[in-house]
Amino acid sequence: MQTLTSEFVVDFQAWPALKQLAWNRRGRWIPAEEALAMYERNWRFVDVAALEPSERALIERLKARFGGA
Repeated sequence: MQTLTSEFVVDFQAWPALKQLAWNRRGRWIPAEEALAMYERNWRFVDVAALEPSERALIERLKARFGGA
């Protein structure tokens, strides 16, 4: 499964929580930095207990790459 392309683009259709957050978007690719912003802006809607380990790892990678101080 191609989930993160070159560290700059995410296939949001591959991640259940992100897919729910991006329900109104067309296509399947989103800039990685925008994906992190979407998680952060809408975190209250994410069922943290239901996150798969792979999606948690994606979020951590995004935070490490694009997160603030």
